[in-house]
Amino acid sequence: MLEIAIISDIHNGPDLGTKKGSSAPLLLQNFIDFVGERKPDCIVDLGDRVNHVDPKRDLVSLKQVADIFRQVSVPTVHIMGNHDVDFLLQEENEKLYNSHLYNEGPKSALKVQPVRAVIREDAKMVNGYEILNSYFDQLF
Repeated sequence: MLEIAIISDIHNGPDLGTKKGSSAPLLLQNFIDFVGERKPDCIVDLGDRVNHVDPKRDLVSLKQVADIFRQVSVPTVHIMGNHDVDFLLQEENEKLYNSHLYNEGPKSALKVQPVRAVIREDAKMVNGYEILNSYFDQLF
């Protein structure tokens, strides 16, 4: 079974409203420690790594997050969120994360053969969040 660790909305930087950016490095380190113990097949970072303030501070915050992510040894995919590019260019994000965008080795997700989904004709249609909520409740 494929195990994926997902993280989103790190919002590193100063506290802005409900986004407690000053807590982000510690929380991200806790996630990295969890990944080290659990050893998932990969990490997917869904973006919004910084609280957008200004280009200079955002670059410092983005670099801090990139440095923490460099501790992991599993393949990591970083998706850019809107806050990541409010004051920074896509190229600036890619420069900090380029060696961690995806695995190019034999276990690369780009080399996995597709498996077509088999859906029964009597399968019930439900919203994805209902499935996630159901399994979340079962696991926790």
